[in-house]
Amino acid sequence: VNVIACFALGLVLSLLEAVPQDAKAPLALLIAVGFFGSLSTFSTFVLELLAELQARRPATATLLALASVVVGLMAAAAGYGLGYLSDA
Repeated sequence: VNVIACFALGLVLSLLEAVPQDAKAPLALLIAVGFFGSLSTFSTFVLELLAELQARRPATATLLALASVVVGLMAAAAGYGLGYLSDA
């Protein structure tokens, strides 16, 4: 779910670049924080990391954290790129 939220957030932020500046901030807050923030399961992600650390598996926790961040960034970039291409 986090990867989907990252992709969609990148797409929406890219598409919002065509929106006039005065309307951009409220729309970005509503869509990004309101909708995709609730879609994302960041708290579950943190609990999974904590569980791995409590189980004394720091390597697994580190791998999980790095993989989640890297895949999330790739998804956001893909969404942003898709939005950028649709504007062209």
